Amino acid sequence: MNQCLMELAPRYPATKFLRIVASNCIPGYPDANTPTLLLYRGGKCEQTLVGLERFGGQATSPDLIAISLNRFGAVCGDPDDAAVAAEQLAGVVAAAAARRGEGDGEGDSD
Repeated sequence: MNQCLMELAPRYPATKFLRIVASNCIPGYPDANTPTLLLYRGGKCEQTLVGLERFGGQATSPDLIAISLNRFGAVCGDPDDAAVAAEQLAGVVAAAAARRGEGDGEGDSD
């Protein structure tokens, strides 16, 4: 997740991406709840997103995270911009195809 957000930050300079170690923010915060993303707009926390599964699990990508975040408004670009949405979706599809291609031939010795 951290690497994905580091890639998203320069692509979407209108969005501020901040990071803090959970235990430095909330003592005793359970590891099972990390990562946790807090979406603020106008100084108010609008969404709390807990866990990696909602972003595609271990197979997540910057584009998949951007699409997921845009469900809550224009976090990563303008979701009404069809070109931006198409580019993000194309990135997700390409990454999924690449992962599937890496697994071809493994365990298929029938």
